[in-house]
Amino acid sequence: IQAGLSFLEGLGRVEPLFRFQAVRSMLIRAGLWAALLTGAGVYSLIAEPVVMILAGVLWLRGPQGAPVRAAWVRPPAPIRWRDDVWPLQAPIALSTFTGYLPYGLLVPTAYAFLGPVPSGQLGMTMALVTALSGGAFAFVSPRIPRMAMAAARGEAARVGAEMRRVILLAGGVYMAGAVLAVLGLIAAIRLDVALTARLADPLVFSVLAAALGLRLAGELLRVHTRTWQSDALWPAALVDLGAIALILPAAQHSLYALAGAFFAENLLFGLAAVWCWQRWMAQRWMAQR
Repeated sequence: IQAGLSFLEGLGRVEPLFRFQAVRSMLIRAGLWAALLTGAGVYSLIAEPVVMILAGVLWLRGPQGAPVRAAWVRPPAPIRWRDDVWPLQAPIALSTFTGYLPYGLLVPTAYAFLGPVPSGQLGMTMALVTALSGGAFAFVSPRIPRMAMAAARGEAARVGAEMRRVILLAGGVYMAGAVLAVLGLIAAIRLDVALTARLADPLVFSVLAAALGLRLAGELLRVHTRTWQSDALWPAALVDLGAIALILPAAQHSLYALAGAFFAENLLFGLAAVWCWQRWMAQRWMAQR
């Protein structure tokens, strides 16, 4: 299903695709809450993939999915997996998997070494900070197909100008949201709001927010570089794999150490993205010479 959606995105069907994804997100949330309210308990988690799959299948079987069905039945040319698919899809698949490691390790390791209360506080804080970064990245996603098509036409100046606008907009939105969230948390603690006990203290919140800010900046640079070369995905993916070596030992000490390890991992991720971007810029400069 995701391959079909990506195929349509590559054809330029961005507007109907994003409308479908917005509707699908609402249906997923509605299905999850319906399952919870009917007493499904932990089995409510099944509702999300079920709704996602059904919505994708039904939409691709409609008028918008006609190009996907036509390409599936009558491919325009024989597919050579080793030459046509593997060089691009392998680093994307690896980076997609490794990108979940830093996030997926945090709460389980905190629970194992620090107990249920700190891990619960960490999980709630990460959910809030991730929502901030997701809101900022929402300004980026609709522009990626446009930048990819401009790159395919060799319009490097247009891609660069668009990326600068995206970085300033997304970065500004995220920084403003993070600052307001930290100030709101401090104010709520001073007012003795009971819900603040479910979140980590402002220092941990600030470190996690800064870490995800670095991740956002690195992802933006990686999107820019990936527009031109797929091998830019490998270094950042290897850094994410190395998150295990940072997060597991830190979790044995304190929540502060764990947040610091997460920050260090995302700092290395950002530096890897900068290195790939500089490498691409050097190659581009040499090609122009």
